[in-house]
Amino acid sequence: MRDYEKVADLAEGPQTVVRDTLGLLCGKKLGFGCYREVFELPWMPAFVLKLETDAGSFHNVLEWEVWREIKDSKWSGYFAPCEAISATGAALLMRRTRPIKAFPEGLTLPSFFQDVKPDNFGLLKGRIVCHDYSISELIRSNLRGTKVKPVSTHIGRDRRDIVAAVGDALKEG
Repeated sequence: MRDYEKVADLAEGPQTVVRDTLGLLCGKKLGFGCYREVFELPWMPAFVLKLETDAGSFHNVLEWEVWREIKDSKWSGYFAPCEAISATGAALLMRRTRPIKAFPEGLTLPSFFQDVKPDNFGLLKGRIVCHDYSISELIRSNLRGTKVKPVSTHIGRDRRDIVAAVGDALKEG
């Protein structure tokens, strides 16, 4: 079974048509999470396709709405842009980022990012941007009072470093 076939099983319509279409459009699976899988698009290398694997989770819709809210704000440079979404929200087209293994020293990010780990960020045009922001305090924070905060460079290196970074954060209060 190819990577995209699991996603196709959740889609409505003739399964052969869905699988054939996804097979034509999608390249290698780049990643996955609890609710989505991310595929390269060989015919559009500057973009990725995020496909929901859990019907009704609406993470693509949430990401799309977050992008629509911040795209013309001073915070837009911290996000990988969303380019298009399907009518049902099951498919989202986003700018592709290059993966990072760890955060550089001195990096600061807006405080509304809650799930701050290298897996959720990547490089786009030389900047570190968030490419997985469907779960974010952004909607509740309404951007008022948002500041940038330092990011631990220990995150994403070694599990012992992560435990140490969490312990340091707890001590700092």
